[in-house]
Amino acid sequence: MNDSPSTKNTYEGKAKTVEVLSDEKVRIIFTDRISAGDGAKLDTIPGKGKMNLTLSNRLMEVLEEAGIPTHLLERESETTIIARNLRILPVEVVVRNIAAGSFSRRYGVKEGEELAQPFVEFFVKDDKLHDPLIDRDVVVQMGLVPRDKLELVQARALQVNRVFTDYFSRGGMVLVDFKLEFGEDKEGHIWLADEISADSMRVWDAQTMEKLDKDRFRKDLGDVLAGYKVIMDRLDGIGGYSPEKQRMEVVVTIEPKHSVTNPGGEVTKRTLLNSGMGGIKDVRLGKTVNITVEDSSDPKWLDKLNQICKEILTNPMVETYTLGFR
Repeated sequence: MNDSPSTKNTYEGKAKTVEVLSDEKVRIIFTDRISAGDGAKLDTIPGKGKMNLTLSNRLMEVLEEAGIPTHLLERESETTIIARNLRILPVEVVVRNIAAGSFSRRYGVKEGEELAQPFVEFFVKDDKLHDPLIDRDVVVQMGLVPRDKLELVQARALQVNRVFTDYFSRGGMVLVDFKLEFGEDKEGHIWLADEISADSMRVWDAQTMEKLDKDRFRKDLGDVLAGYKVIMDRLDGIGGYSPEKQRMEVVVTIEPKHSVTNPGGEVTKRTLLNSGMGGIKDVRLGKTVNITVEDSSDPKWLDKLNQICKEILTNPMVETYTLGFR
């Protein structure tokens, strides 16, 4: 992957084509192509591109209203949008609510079993490797995504899930799982990118558990576009939907630098040793600051937060800090 947004003129994907218009903008063309099994199964479904664009735009607009920044700038035609030119992060993000697909196969969990809580998985974006599952620590160790941005992406994905599970449930649907992609601009700010459509999520009817998504194509379950249309019609039937603004919970962990004497840690160490607990080499005391951000829709908010950490919350001469998100 490049260290900056795409500069080549055209990128041909499995279901979309991306044309680079400038350093700031791209045109994304939603095609009627559909594939499964890493391209082993291919077809063309007339009208799919228009349907996916319409659904994706609708969902991105809902997310923007909820305070989650997306790459969408404008709809250009029935099958094209203009979006921000971003460097797409080389990991796909999957949020799961119910066991299905590769998760069920991987762990032997019965499809349809509700998970104890929603969670996020990461997969390497590499068709040659078949997009393998990857551990968060490995993502960081391989230099694919820095830890702070990876945690931010995970928190964003769970925000998306909270909005969508509410939205789809109002239409009598269950959101089983979905895939997201994120990208960063030249300043390193993170945006939700790509598409969010029936191609990239599993949606079931809440009563019958009928599959309304791309599994209809994967498993030959019937008219694919008909299922996609049910999703659109159900969301249309909800009427005006105003999602709850998504807060961002930030945990700032502040620690003394190892080169600096930590008197509080020394006192605590002596207390522990005197209590009979042996084998303690070092104790260092820090602190945490929990911050609730009501509106993180401006991607630059993280720059401001880092500035606050450096100038107000810490003394950079003797302390370091890390950020966590939830």
